[in-house]
Amino acid sequence: MRADRWTASLLLAVALILSACAAAPAGPISFKPAPDPTYGIVEGETAFKIIENVRVEVSHLSPAGLGPVLKRLTGSPADPFEGLLVKKTFAFFAVSIANGSKRSVTFNPAMAVLVSDMDLRAAPRDYPDFYSVLADHPESEKRLAQVKKAVYDVPVTVSPGGRKEGLLVFMVEMTEDRSLALSLPDVYIGHAAHAFRFAFERQETGPSTAER
Repeated sequence: MRADRWTASLLLAVALILSACAAAPAGPISFKPAPDPTYGIVEGETAFKIIENVRVEVSHLSPAGLGPVLKRLTGSPADPFEGLLVKKTFAFFAVSIANGSKRSVTFNPAMAVLVSDMDLRAAPRDYPDFYSVLADHPESEKRLAQVKKAVYDVPVTVSPGGRKEGLLVFMVEMTEDRSLALSLPDVYIGHAAHAFRFAFERQETGPSTAER
């Protein structure tokens, strides 16, 4: 288990180095929910599905969209990922669970899976993965505290009437991927397991002003 964790952390560090060495960065990558009869879409940005009065919402966050969500989750305008190039190496998804049922809801983020039309298959990164990257940073303690507030890490329980929001972060390089599917197969409403799946389509965007 320790060997697997060390390998994952090493791959994470290597990905960041390679990202820093890449030339001529492309414009921000944006994925919007794809139409599907199994879920609804809010304002073209967020997909949602309701099962037994439990509403799960998912949206892909572009670099521009990540900032406001981080501020809401951490209570700080500071970006813990600033300067680490992870915005070009990682895919960020905001996931919220609103429990309108009379039973507790449990969500295990480690079971989430992201796949694409280019044979991508990835699991979300957790707090120890980010610790390996930020441990030597001058503001490591502050940044790690913010990451812990924002990123789904361990299984969470949402009480009846409650709501939980966080980020699922995947280490991916989506240069040619045109479509994605995010599966959340381990959502328990009481003792019953339910699967939530959402599809996304790539949106063409030009380079941001800062990158020109």
